[in-house]
Amino acid sequence: GNLTGLLHLNLSHNLLNGNLPMELLFSRSIIVLDVSFNRLDGSLPELQSSSGGFPLQVLNISSNLFTGQFSSKLWEAMKNIVALNASNNSFTGQIPSSICINSPSLAILDLSYNQFSGSIPPELGNCSKLREFKAGYNNFNGALPEELFSATSLEHLSLPSNDLQGVLDGSDILKLVKLTVLDLGSTGLSGNIPDSIGQLSTLEELRLDNNMSGELPSALGNCTNL
Repeated sequence: GNLTGLLHLNLSHNLLNGNLPMELLFSRSIIVLDVSFNRLDGSLPELQSSSGGFPLQVLNISSNLFTGQFSSKLWEAMKNIVALNASNNSFTGQIPSSICINSPSLAILDLSYNQFSGSIPPELGNCSKLREFKAGYNNFNGALPEELFSATSLEHLSLPSNDLQGVLDGSDILKLVKLTVLDLGSTGLSGNIPDSIGQLSTLEELRLDNNMSGELPSALGNCTNL
């Protein structure tokens, strides 16, 4: 943490254990921090008073043994974060609703394979630069918020194996014109597959293994990249 010229730190694929030091997460120089595939545990450190302005842009803490919640204070300090991969841990609680207000540059958010719960926060629709949102294999419930589809930069939306309810609204899905991957499988969604999916010309992968009914829309034939 005292290496003031250190910009990139990659300690991935080792057998490191213990906590993630606050001096690394809240460094005044580190832009990219990768500690994935280790045995780090405990909760993420918090600043008692957020002074913000930390340069960290890319944080990969995936495939560890982290627990605890994502506090709003943590996000207040991550004003410059662009990509966060926290997949394959044991994080709990909800996604903070302030996530995009505090981190307006957020483009990649991977929270899959954890124990997050509650509903998908509507405020994610304010993430104007969000390209990838992966949160499959958690304990999310409720309906997909209509506001989520306001994040029109989304290219990859993946929420499989959660306890979601409701139907997939055709007019909502049509807003995500850049979508290449849509994975809402094993979530409990019902109703028809909307015809408007056929207008998503960039779609390459579509997973909707659920309790959906009705006819398979012929408009899917327009998705020539599937």
